[in-house]
Amino acid sequence: MSSKTIVETFAQKFGTTPRVFFSPGRINLIGEHVDYNDVIVMTAAVDKGIWFAVERNTTDTAKFYSPEINES
Repeated sequence: MSSKTIVETFAQKFGTTPRVFFSPGRINLIGEHVDYNDVIVMTAAVDKGIWFAVERNTTDTAKFYSPEINES
């Protein structure tokens, strides 16, 4: 999914233009939940990631939508 598609979907769903972010995925090849205990961890990038679009609204409620599963 492209950032353009994310912006278009967000605008259709929420009526505003969002700020868009992408976070690349990674895996820990050696050690899981040990890096914060000063143990060496070997991480590697993967060809996955997550797009995240955000914008303020006028309520005290956060609204989420996933186009992959078409669910709010």
